[in-house]
Amino acid sequence: MVVICNSCGSGFTRNYNLKRHQNESCKGSPQEELMEPSHISDTVNAVINDGIQLAPSVTKKRRLPATHSEYDALYDLKPSSNVRFLPETIDGLANRFNELFPKYWAKKEPNAHNELVSLLDELLHQHGITHEIYKKMNDLLATSIGHGISDEMEELEKKVVDTVEYLIRHDKSEIEELLNTFQSDELFEEDVIRLEQLVGNWLKNEILGKQLSLDDIDQILRKLTSSSIPRSKLHRFEMLLNDIRSNRFRVYDIIHRMSSILSDPNRTSKHISDCLKSMVKEGLISEEQFKSLNKKIKDLDLENVISEIKSVKIGRGVDFLPRETPNLLKKLKESVKEFAEDGTAVLRQKILSVLDELLFRKVITNKEHKDIKENSKVEH
Repeated sequence: MVVICNSCGSGFTRNYNLKRHQNESCKGSPQEELMEPSHISDTVNAVINDGIQLAPSVTKKRRLPATHSEYDALYDLKPSSNVRFLPETIDGLANRFNELFPKYWAKKEPNAHNELVSLLDELLHQHGITHEIYKKMNDLLATSIGHGISDEMEELEKKVVDTVEYLIRHDKSEIEELLNTFQSDELFEEDVIRLEQLVGNWLKNEILGKQLSLDDIDQILRKLTSSSIPRSKLHRFEMLLNDIRSNRFRVYDIIHRMSSILSDPNRTSKHISDCLKSMVKEGLISEEQFKSLNKKIKDLDLENVISEIKSVKIGRGVDFLPRETPNLLKKLKESVKEFAEDGTAVLRQKILSVLDELLFRKVITNKEHKDIKENSKVEH
């Protein structure tokens, strides 16, 4: 699961990295544009000639993973593979990055993007590089797609965008409806118009993977707390934006990771299965998705993976909310039955989330929404 910094919108794969970023290096809103061409050239030349810049106070002690499976599940492939073991030391991580980056930039290893990102993340985790270097190199890798690293990468990004668009279609509709209701307070009409412009631009860029800051949007939402707009609707609006960003991160991570392993001629069924298991542990896919994909393990391709990704989304406080209405109804029935036997808070949240989504889609009426809550006893 990717965690998001509320101040600048940066994403991290570990809570640990997020906390360090917030405590030590977060500077609020990032630049909306990627690196300037001259900076790209200078940075590329510096990395190729001198290697990645390590942190001044780096200690080069060997760090073992918490468990062998932590790395085994993700990188247990032959050395010639596109996906490999992550080195355990800072020196090893830096050496691998320095070996791979020039080949990637020269378009000799266009599929190495995912491994380079993983190396940077682990270097940051081990305090091998500063947050400044971490962000600079990630920005550089982000520009590489736009600079024509490969047609394959562009096609992969198109698959990410198409999948995200599909998953968030109802979220975008709800945002539009909320913006319409916000216009009811004439005293804040100009603020709502500005909010609509900002959100439209943010959505367009977010879907494409360009992480714009939410600061200006958050500022207007805070101002609207003084209006007649219900706080619950403002909170829901903010949640929708966060859900959209989280869905984009998840889709990107799964598609790129699976593309890398599925395109490797040395892969085995075990490698693929181990990677899927790791994604379950990280909260990227559910147990049900794992079982579905694992059944097709011998003939699994990226289209199978994308089809499975499209079955659920992050939404309404639930990590795996069914995307299709028939599956929402099925999940509701299953969860209500399970709640009657084991009334946990997690199940209660799932039922309420599914009910709210069905209500928004006008599949159930307000009365049915209320009756189901009462009959299933999920209301506090």
